[in-house]
Amino acid sequence: REKVTDMLGWLTLGRSMRSQMDDVLDFAQQICSYGIMEVVLLGMGGSSMAPCVFRRTFGVADGHPNLTVLDSTHPDAVRSVIERIEPSTTQFIVSSKSGGTIETLSMYRYFWEEMRSSVTDIGKHFAAITDPGTPLAQLAAKRGFRRTFEADPDVGGRYSALSAFGLV
Repeated sequence: REKVTDMLGWLTLGRSMRSQMDDVLDFAQQICSYGIMEVVLLGMGGSSMAPCVFRRTFGVADGHPNLTVLDSTHPDAVRSVIERIEPSTTQFIVSSKSGGTIETLSMYRYFWEEMRSSVTDIGKHFAAITDPGTPLAQLAAKRGFRRTFEADPDVGGRYSALSAFGLV
């Protein structure tokens, strides 16, 4: 019973996310003004489900970057992203509730290394969405990510569409 109660945070997301929407909108405006043309979300499962559905449902808004959701470690899927993007105009969003998802962190490491030879302000080309205090949050601070969004730990991944995982 306690575990079930702990995962019902999604019931109040409509109210609790209002206070974070200015940050989300500021981030969107910031990357647009920075000249970002492509956003690549790196995530698996609940961390990527809502963005994938939103992209397919709503498409791309005029004047905003294209969104690619990479939720596969298959070499062809990863290769297709790196072949298509222009590093200097790409923003990566590393999305992991636990902050330790091996597939997501592997994708992050790959793209970080690929970006090293292309941009000087590499940290600004990465952002994170994770629960508070995770290894990903610590990594983002250490590497100078543009932004880290903290999600409500009481919201399970598959219910996170209206949390930072879906709205960012």
